[in-house]
Amino acid sequence: HGEAVAYGMLAALALGTTRGVTPTDARSRLTALITKLGPLPPVADLSAKDVVSAIARDKKIIAGTLHFVAATAIGGTRELNDVTETQLRHALTAIGITQP
Repeated sequence: HGEAVAYGMLAALALGTTRGVTPTDARSRLTALITKLGPLPPVADLSAKDVVSAIARDKKIIAGTLHFVAATAIGGTRELNDVTETQLRHALTAIGITQP
């Protein structure tokens, strides 16, 4: 479960950077911290379709809309409540999920 949380945090950082909410220096620092805590298992063999399907049943779906918490700085956050599937798929690619 902790590894899934770490990957979710990395995806949120990628999403936040793409959306212009997360500064690249904050993303770099937080990514380094997450990866320093231990090696994460590879995810290249996972299907983005399966991950998107699983996320559709997650607590991040509120009233049918996907919500993510994005870092605005070290110690600062902002809720993104209009994340599209396309943006989610780009974030999944950013964390290494390369299967369609």
